[in-house]
Amino acid sequence: MLAVAALGGHLPRNGDPGWLVLARGLEKLEMLTAGWRFRKASERSDR
Repeated sequence: MLAVAALGGHLPRNGDPGWLVLARGLEKLEMLTAGWRFRKASERSDR
């Protein structure tokens, strides 16, 4: 949870992360995962 919150911009000194920060972090994680999968798929098709 804290790793996802960090992706969303959470600063540990501000206490526990809220739902908005977690949502932003999850959105960023999903975009990073999609980019990684797209790159892997394009590497396979280049061969």
